Amino acid sequence: MLYVDQPTGHSATPSGSADRGLSLVEVLVTIVLLGIGGVAVLGAMAAAAHGSAVNKSQAGAIVWLQSAADYMATTAWASCTAGTEASVTAAYDAQLHLAAAPQSQTGSDSTISVVAPVQFWNGTAFSTTCTLNTKLEQITLQVTRGAYTHSLVIVKSNV
Repeated sequence: MLYVDQPTGHSATPSGSADRGLSLVEVLVTIVLLGIGGVAVLGAMAAAAHGSAVNKSQAGAIVWLQSAADYMATTAWASCTAGTEASVTAAYDAQLHLAAAPQSQTGSDSTISVVAPVQFWNGTAFSTTCTLNTKLEQITLQVTRGAYTHSLVIVKSNV
């Protein structure tokens, strides 16, 4: 704002409000601060995108595991009278790989399997010792996707 002094006719600025603009240092400090803020926002967005991808992968692995557990509930009973615990584990693992894995869940970093040992109910507790007339088997399914691993224990009945 410009003021004109009436008696002398000279222009003057009010005291303390010199209109001098911004210095180069002030402009550079502003640019640096805006740059730091922009980098922080981009870093937060990248972390959120990575977290979302990890969450999606883990959720897919859990869905795959639940699907496999549902499938195993409908498969044929693998009797321990046919062999050892290892043969029962191998039989369930083979059944699992026949149809339990949806094609959308497979990938080079994805696996699903029956974890040894399958355990058998002896009347008081589960153990790895197979007895005749075993009516319950405890089967552990495990899915691995990248660095993520999750297990689910199911109990299969022969009744």
